[in-house]
Amino acid sequence: MLQSMTGFGKGESQNNELRVVVEIKSVNNRFKDFRFKMSSLLNALESELKNTLLENIHRGSFEISINYKRLKVEDASFRMDEEKIKSFVEQLNGFASLNGQAVEYKATDFLRTEFQQDIDQEEFSKELYPLVLDAFRESVKNLLDVRQSEGEKIKSTLLDYVSKYSNEFKQVTALKENYREDVEQRLREKLKGFKEEIKIDDQRLLQEVIYYLEKLDINEEIDRINYHLSSLQELLNSKKTEVGRKVDFLLQELNRETNTIGSKSGVKEISNHVVNMKSFLEKIREQGLNLQ
Repeated sequence: MLQSMTGFGKGESQNNELRVVVEIKSVNNRFKDFRFKMSSLLNALESELKNTLLENIHRGSFEISINYKRLKVEDASFRMDEEKIKSFVEQLNGFASLNGQAVEYKATDFLRTEFQQDIDQEEFSKELYPLVLDAFRESVKNLLDVRQSEGEKIKSTLLDYVSKYSNEFKQVTALKENYREDVEQRLREKLKGFKEEIKIDDQRLLQEVIYYLEKLDINEEIDRINYHLSSLQELLNSKKTEVGRKVDFLLQELNRETNTIGSKSGVKEISNHVVNMKSFLEKIREQGLNLQ
């Protein structure tokens, strides 16, 4: 199923103590790019998180935000470190005795973080990491759903433009034979005028007509466009998830052949259809840039 490279996914996980929220935003990128917004405590998980993301999503620029908070507000006095407070008070009293100045402090002064008990980071990580991974997997799943939904919308738009391009191309193909006859007739008329002056025989005249028509022949371009157009339609209707680069390549080929027909053609009707074909190719290209 086709995927857009634009999407958003959110995942949440919690236990009795912690709640984790993960948000992933993705936008267009020719390759893969990751930007993490999370606590340094989670750096050890970064490689695993990338691998989890890339199991089903292969291209794009990803902004990953991971936040967590405790669900229970603990009593601040319970977390106060008595040894830190005692040491601080002793230093203050020593300073007061040494300088003969009274030092005042309040109980609330010891609610600052430097007087709190140190958290056992290892134990905290063991509790936090599984929640982060669960929330991350959920956010990736939701991101994938959005990207696939957007991919189907892009597919519908692309097939519509491809159909319009094909209709213009059919008109060019239909005009091809008339175009050859018209060019041949005009060329013969011009060469007949020179024939009287420079005495060109019928055989030489025929050679010149054939040579000129070969230079202006668009059959090869038409055959190649038919092939590339068929490949593009098959690719868009396939179940492949990564098609963006191939779509871009086929569009380059179609654009090259379309331009060649435009440069060879001296017929106004064909030129008009070529202009429309190029316009639809540009619309296809713009939409195709969003595909993974």
